[in-house]
Amino acid sequence: MLWFLKNKDTYTSLTRQTATVHNKEKYRIIQTRTARKN
Repeated sequence: MLWFLKNKDTYTSLTRQTATVHNKEKYRIIQTRTARKN
């Protein structure tokens, strides 16, 4: 638990980065689908 508290900021930024990557992937997929419709 102490490790987690010490590295909380690192953990948070890592989680944020992962979330950003996932959102980019989702966005790209949505764009591709939209492009196919047009």
